[in-house]
Amino acid sequence: MSNEFLVVAIGASAGGLQALEEFFSTIATDSRGSGAAYCVVQHLSPDFKSLMPKILGRHTNLTIEVAEDGMPIAAGHLYLNRADHHIVIEEGVFRFRPKERGVRFPIDLFLTSAAATFGDRVVATLLSGSGSDGSRGIAAVKAAGGQILVQDPESADFDGMPNAAIATGIVDGIGTPQELAHRLLATLRGDRGAADATAPRGASWPPRWFDAFDQILRLLHRHSGIDFGSYKAATLVRRVDRVLGLHQISLPDYLDLLHREPSLRDALLRDLLIGVTSFFRDSEVFGALDREIVPALLGARRPGDPLRLWVAGCATGEEAYSYAILLTEAFYRRGETPDFKILATDVDAAAIQVASAGVYSEASLRGLSSGERDRFFRSSPDGLQIRKELRERIVFSVHNLLTDPPFVRVDLVSMRNILIYLRPDAQRDALSSAAQALRPGGALVLGTSCNIGELADAFEAHDSRLRIYRRRADTMLRRGRVAPRHPFRPPDRDRPSGLRAVDELSRALLETYLPPLIVVDDELHVQYIHGDVSHLVEPPQGPLSTDLRLMARGAIGGALAPLLRQVRERGLPATIEGVPLADDDVVDITLKPLRSDQPRFAVELTWRRRDPERGETSTFSASELGRVVDLERRLVRKQEELQGFVEELETVNEELQATNEELIASNEELQSTNEELQATNEALFTVNAELERSNHDLIALSDDISNLLNTSDIATLFLDRELRIRRSTPALRELFTLESTDVGRPIAELESALDEPRERLVVLAGGVLQSHERHEDRVRDRSGRRYLRRIHPFVTETGEIDGVVLTFVDITGISAMEAELERHDLQAAAAFDLLQGVFYEIDPAEGRLRTRGDVASLFPGARAGEGIDLGELRARIFPDDRERAESLFDPAIAGVAPATVDFRITSADGGHRHIRGRGRVVQHADEARPWVTGVLLDVSEWVETQEELSQSRARLDMLIRNLPNGFVSVLDEHLVFREVYDSRLDELGLPPAEFRGRTLEAIYSPEHAAWIRGHLQLALDEDRIVSFENRFGSKTYLMSVMPLSAGADGVRQLLMLATDISAQRAAHQALLEAKNAAERANATRRAFLASMSHELRTPLAGMVGLLDLLDDQEMSEPTRAHLRQLGTLVAAQGRLIADLLDISRIDAEQLQLRYRRFPLAELLALLDFDAYLWPPSFPESERQFVDEPIHWAEVVDGVLYVSNGHRTYARSSRG
Repeated sequence: MSNEFLVVAIGASAGGLQALEEFFSTIATDSRGSGAAYCVVQHLSPDFKSLMPKILGRHTNLTIEVAEDGMPIAAGHLYLNRADHHIVIEEGVFRFRPKERGVRFPIDLFLTSAAATFGDRVVATLLSGSGSDGSRGIAAVKAAGGQILVQDPESADFDGMPNAAIATGIVDGIGTPQELAHRLLATLRGDRGAADATAPRGASWPPRWFDAFDQILRLLHRHSGIDFGSYKAATLVRRVDRVLGLHQISLPDYLDLLHREPSLRDALLRDLLIGVTSFFRDSEVFGALDREIVPALLGARRPGDPLRLWVAGCATGEEAYSYAILLTEAFYRRGETPDFKILATDVDAAAIQVASAGVYSEASLRGLSSGERDRFFRSSPDGLQIRKELRERIVFSVHNLLTDPPFVRVDLVSMRNILIYLRPDAQRDALSSAAQALRPGGALVLGTSCNIGELADAFEAHDSRLRIYRRRADTMLRRGRVAPRHPFRPPDRDRPSGLRAVDELSRALLETYLPPLIVVDDELHVQYIHGDVSHLVEPPQGPLSTDLRLMARGAIGGALAPLLRQVRERGLPATIEGVPLADDDVVDITLKPLRSDQPRFAVELTWRRRDPERGETSTFSASELGRVVDLERRLVRKQEELQGFVEELETVNEELQATNEELIASNEELQSTNEELQATNEALFTVNAELERSNHDLIALSDDISNLLNTSDIATLFLDRELRIRRSTPALRELFTLESTDVGRPIAELESALDEPRERLVVLAGGVLQSHERHEDRVRDRSGRRYLRRIHPFVTETGEIDGVVLTFVDITGISAMEAELERHDLQAAAAFDLLQGVFYEIDPAEGRLRTRGDVASLFPGARAGEGIDLGELRARIFPDDRERAESLFDPAIAGVAPATVDFRITSADGGHRHIRGRGRVVQHADEARPWVTGVLLDVSEWVETQEELSQSRARLDMLIRNLPNGFVSVLDEHLVFREVYDSRLDELGLPPAEFRGRTLEAIYSPEHAAWIRGHLQLALDEDRIVSFENRFGSKTYLMSVMPLSAGADGVRQLLMLATDISAQRAAHQALLEAKNAAERANATRRAFLASMSHELRTPLAGMVGLLDLLDDQEMSEPTRAHLRQLGTLVAAQGRLIADLLDISRIDAEQLQLRYRRFPLAELLALLDFDAYLWPPSFPESERQFVDEPIHWAEVVDGVLYVSNGHRTYARSSRG
């Protein structure tokens, strides 16, 4: 039961508060009232807070809640609408809809959505209110099978809404709020209420109820032409039974009511013609049609042939329009112009009228997407209307599927809304019509609860689950006709011969065994005569009449009228015996009701003689009987005349009714005019309220402007079209000699403190008046203060120029700041140029880097001022560096504190560049999202230098660590060891790790440390390399101290190289001692050589003199040759002695060489072997040598007489 609770949708407006209190006070008297969910929708003002929850809380024990978006609806709750949104129901929960301008029907909107969601479980209840809101919504509820209850206009404070609802003719119940509540409680209890609590229902009807039911169907058949005999009896009985429960009436009484009230017949027709439909109902079926059926039909059609569809039982048109939308989009997907025709039919003329209009509420379009709404619908005053281009492709018409001929050459037939309500034989005929209408291969779409039954041979299943079939091409069908269920059958004129024989036999049997009788209607007019009654009935004299009372003989006519009344009242046959005819003849009259579509009666007249034994005596004499008959005939005549008067009166009454209807139409027009006047009145009231509000706003605005002008520091001057003073601010007196009495004075007459001619201001203001464009410049006064002057056109609300407005803003400080900023900008630009970098900031909305500086040098191809696309920049960053670089560009990663990131980018030549970025997040006060700002520097050269330096440091470190004899240390300017390299320090008793951070005094003795400190301080002071030897223990070190530049901390340093020269020092000492010994030996040798050369030179001189004497003597040639040889030997000996003297001179570093140019012949003469020149033509100019010839001769001899010496002949040219 919790899933099948009723939803009571209550609409109320003006005067509805009291009605709601009465309604819910009555509901509270029965616990069953909490078995439903109640939704109250009112016309609420958004300007005032509703007190409805508190007010209704005093009259109900239901849980009261104000509807929220997404809130599920449940039984036992009372939901109230909000003032700021419309509410609807979708899939069992409330949904908000915005209040759009022009949409003033929240009750219609809610009722339509409730009907679409809950169907026949909705009870729409309309209470007091003005206007017509709700009258459209109850139509949707009725179509869904729900109930409609309306407050009696007599009990409503405002009867506009109740009357509009009642005028629709679909209302199920009318009463006071208490009566409506009782009806609802009766529905919740499951009975019809107190009026007929024991009345039978459905299958338990007595036979006379079924007779009345048949008469109702015939009455509707005559009223509308629709034969409900083809519909399922159970469905009709169930619908009629529900109507009986709503009206709290028995079926025979309801039949009488239908005879009296034609409007109730229309209401019953709407109840029986179930028109439940919606756009794209059962989306799975339409999806299959879109994917499979429609493309196949489009592909199979011949060029130029439009696609034809027949939608039988289209109701209010939603399904037909759904097919039209489906086909239109299918054509567009194929790139074709839509070419199709849809035949939409229904037996309900009212539904066809709604479908033809094509106007639907927003709630009924839930099956459509927003795109489909925009493409196929347009806004109208009553809702959303199908666009003309789609409407023109559908033909709506009234058509009876069972009695009217089918259409032909149809490609698709849809019967999704009708077969379920028809009897099996009617379903068979309907399917036969569809088969005759379809082309071979055409598609048939049925409802999910239907099947093709006996026509399986005519169709093949395309999708049996979705009830989609295709027409077979090899089947011939014959369409039959469905017989009505009720006894009434119109006569068939062209009967077969066999049936005519049966009729003749029946007539013979009747004439043989049935006594004479006369069939009359409910006014005793003869309809049919059986047998010979001429002795009882004769035509009257005068005008022809079929009134049996005038035709009957004797007192028969007078007895018929009371007998007819008795039969009418009881519904059973009645008899009067012994009615006098003439003399002793009497007639027994029996009147029986006949089963017919119209009231008919059989009059049996049995003639006999009066029986005295039965006490039958003659009541009248012959004359008296004649007089009675005459009086009765006169009475009948008078009755006929009276009937004529009645008919005339009925005619007059009909005319009066027509006039009344015209008056009603006029009244409706007047009411519409009244509503328009009321709307105008409301608009005027609103306008008046707005004007009051505007006046209040203008006063407040005037006060604001006055205070603004009086407190503003901006000098402002208002001038009219003649450039006369209109208004000014107090700050203007600093520039102009202006008083309050100067209003209306020309601006040209005012003295100003501006450093410009007075006429310039007049010219500028006049130019703005002519051009209608703002002017802006900078001026200064005579004291040197600077002002920003703006001259604006004074624009009125109508857009006219009615003067100018001048403002003077003191920008003296701003100008100074601008100059300072300009200087800083120049400095920053110069700095960025020197640093080869750019300043950047990233706007998250743009995704680009806004840059300043030489961006082209950093990113070749980029232009200054255009910025850099962030995506392109990320693409150029090396993949290994992208994640690290994101902290410079992404606000979600970057921090408030600056972060420095190095990354690489691909350069234009295919290489790479090293970029160093430093950025941070900046949150602007007027920005919702943070920015990132920072600098980007090209550090490629620095990185290369650092790499080279690192390599140099690595090589130096390797060199230092591999020094064979010594160690290296680094000291700061305070002569404290910072770093020491070499494990040999262990010999000092201090490992390198403990050596760091110590002073000289911690290692050496004070005297030794002071001596070393002096050398180190000398290197620092004179910034040069200082070397000294340092003795430490048994070793001697050569200390080389070199000053270094300051480090990152600004402290100068010293590099001290200590080389172990103990071995070199020992070798040097040994060498020195060997040198001293050699020098002593050389001195002894020199002395010896000097003495020896002197001793040898003396006898050699004598030999030379003797040879000279002998050369002067005459002698033989052989002797002279021997003499020459002797002279050569003596000369050689002399040269040898000279060489010994040269050696001594060399040792004493006293040898001096004498250089001279000599010919080659002179050298050859000194050689002790034969030598000559070759070739003989050797130029004389090239036969020259430098040095002493004897030295060259010694060289030549030395070369020739070494063990591996050989002779070499050479020619050289010195030019």
